[in-house]
Amino acid sequence: MLVPQRFVVPVNDIIWPKETWGMKLGTVVSNIRAGTSYVAKREDLESIGFDFNSQQIGYEAIRAALMKYKDLKGDMLVPHNFVVASDNIIWPKETWGMKLGRDVINIRAGNSWKDKREDLESIGFDFNPQKLRYGYEATKAALLKYKDLKGDMLVPTKFVVASDNIIWPEETWGKKLGRDVINIRGGHSWKDKREDLESIGFDFNPQTLRYGYKATK
Repeated sequence: MLVPQRFVVPVNDIIWPKETWGMKLGTVVSNIRAGTSYVAKREDLESIGFDFNSQQIGYEAIRAALMKYKDLKGDMLVPHNFVVASDNIIWPKETWGMKLGRDVINIRAGNSWKDKREDLESIGFDFNPQKLRYGYEATKAALLKYKDLKGDMLVPTKFVVASDNIIWPEETWGKKLGRDVINIRGGHSWKDKREDLESIGFDFNPQTLRYGYKATK
């Protein structure tokens, strides 16, 4: 009975009893759990499986949404304005209409579910997404994708990964890859990753490729 807060029973849907058509069931459920409706019916509601612990239900819905997002996107780097679509059967019904991006911001800021940190970390939620979006792994992913698309890692100095381009890994969107490459070759960043970068084909002396013997042969 994890009813989304905005859920309204469809009208003219024969699956539902006619007397429920148009009912704002999400609002009704919120009022019941808040103790403003049907207080005298608690025992009966519990007998049919209704859970009055809205906090636990709220967390379980967020957890389910995060797991589904990870299943679909490969990570939990949820955009700040992301809202789970309503009536999308891919997503668990209890997550429909959820402002997941806002929830994630609140979780990382310590404004909600602080007592669930251990559980969230156990499912792969990262409380410091900066290291994913702007760290080495994101840079490496961007370089590999650039090589996949262009055939090399000779990234133009002004190259920026397009945002909202599904060809690129989401954690690389908006990345100033050209600037990153300059900093790597200049020895200003990821010096400890030189061996790994060379193993994926990154050349620390691109002049040999652009102007050297291989170019003139």
